[in-house]
Amino acid sequence: MSQRKPRTNHIAGVSLQPEVMAYLDDLASRMRTNRSWVLNTVVHEYARFIEKKNLTPLASVVQSAGSKEVVIQL
Repeated sequence: MSQRKPRTNHIAGVSLQPEVMAYLDDLASRMRTNRSWVLNTVVHEYARFIEKKNLTPLASVVQSAGSKEVVIQL
């Protein structure tokens, strides 16, 4: 019997604006992949861009919401 690899992904429910959802669906269709892959790729690329620019993304929002800072490992 084959052993299954433990799941490392986390399922997150998010609310997207209709135009964002339509764009993600269109992009996923054109790339022949799924919406989740597209969204993960967009976030990773954005994080890489921000880190190269040495910018703090949404700093005022993070501080005002009392959220802890999260860093995406590239």
